[in-house]
Amino acid sequence: MVTQPAPVDPRLRRARGLALSLGIAAVLFAILAALGWRDRATPSDVSGLAALTDEGVRDEVIRRLVADSQGIFDSHPDPDVGRVLQAGLEERPIGSITVTTNSFGMRDREWELPKPAGRVRVVALGDSFVFGNGVADPNGRLGPQLERALREHAATPGLDVEVLSLGVASWNIKNECAYLRRQLTLLEPDLVVHVVVNNDLDDSMGVRGFGAFGRFAPAHRGRADGILTTATPWELGHRGLSLLIAGLDHESSRRYAEASADMIALADAVEARGASYLAVVHWTDAMPIAGEHLARPLGERRVAYVSDWIHDQAEYIVSPADRHWSPAGAELVSRMVFGVVRERGLLKGVELEAWPLAEEAVAKLHEAGRTEAYRAPASAPILTDDDGATRGESARIDLADLDSASAAQIYGGITKDGFVAPFACVMLRNDGARGLRVRGAMLARPELAGTVRVYLDEREVLALPQSRRGAFDETAEIPAELLERTHLSVRFVSDDYGYSGPALDRCAALRLGTIELIP
Repeated sequence: MVTQPAPVDPRLRRARGLALSLGIAAVLFAILAALGWRDRATPSDVSGLAALTDEGVRDEVIRRLVADSQGIFDSHPDPDVGRVLQAGLEERPIGSITVTTNSFGMRDREWELPKPAGRVRVVALGDSFVFGNGVADPNGRLGPQLERALREHAATPGLDVEVLSLGVASWNIKNECAYLRRQLTLLEPDLVVHVVVNNDLDDSMGVRGFGAFGRFAPAHRGRADGILTTATPWELGHRGLSLLIAGLDHESSRRYAEASADMIALADAVEARGASYLAVVHWTDAMPIAGEHLARPLGERRVAYVSDWIHDQAEYIVSPADRHWSPAGAELVSRMVFGVVRERGLLKGVELEAWPLAEEAVAKLHEAGRTEAYRAPASAPILTDDDGATRGESARIDLADLDSASAAQIYGGITKDGFVAPFACVMLRNDGARGLRVRGAMLARPELAGTVRVYLDEREVLALPQSRRGAFDETAEIPAELLERTHLSVRFVSDDYGYSGPALDRCAALRLGTIELIP
């Protein structure tokens, strides 16, 4: 059995993370001076880093910095994970709730490593639905409610069972799978319940100063602020989600394939240890797309579904503006998970009692959700707008004249005024087009000396040198192997860029006017 070192003191974890966030000793010195440390220092001791060797001073710096911090996240050295929660938070206000975390950076109690002999350990893995966005009482979340159900309905009284909640808001599937797979031997789960939701193809944002979200993805740091998300239309001034989750084009399909591979790799690794894996797929109105790209490749025995019906029930969501599961919604999902686990025997060696409420939840959520997942993908509501018109039909995007339909075809990396980040992606409908036309302007920035490369799916079709000045109007032929594809991804990839925005906090490679497929 692997022996795990004792958990690091949360105060030291915070010291390390906050010191890195500050980055320079001068900032530390300024804080220390504000605390009155300067009055105790001799001229030769005036160094913020040296002062931190004083345990009392260090603890006070940490206490004040954490108390003044507005965020709850901490960076993680694994770029495939990106971030966890700050360790050792105590009732930190965030939104409408407060958050307390353990020494591992999770909203949960402390865990014992190695796992005590005879204990049954379940891991609830996911993003904000496992974290419990909007749920003030941590016991009202999925993990604690599933634990309670397993304890109360085990055939063996007094079963030693626990459910660990590994959930971080806005994690994606890659973050989740990497974080758990790389510590399976340490956690020793008997069952993994992996909740995946319909923004899990998004780039996962990193952390900037004092725990707030950054506009970059640690897994793709070279792209600067070229973040691709389903929420992009909101940034462009339009309601609704982008079609990144629609599975129509190269970029979307590639992301589904990568997510599927990550889930299969995690499931295989869990099962190789003799444990079980269950993906709980909650893809709302895009369930048919998730069924095709995620559930069926994974295998039906490894999948349970959450019907979109739950979103229409006020008691099961936090609020009309926040459709995370309320405590009542999490309880219903926990019953469904219990029912599926019992029916399939996923907790090996553990006998669970028949429970009518769990059987009802299986029918209401899982069976109804499975029916939704087997609808034809073209009928998914995500592909229609509020007027019933089919989305994803535009062959032309004009940044000066965006509507909600065309904004949904922009996956990210482009601002409302047309500035293009070092990485950006747009999806266009192809109805027999033969060429691509891109119009815009190079930035009046002589210091830029790179090239903006334009790709159609996997093929590079244009190379725009940043040394040229002024407006451009470029066309390229669509490669023969792409002509029959109904939707094409247009990606902009730059190897140089400048700063823009009032705070010089945006990165821009060029300015885009229109992009279109032409006969």
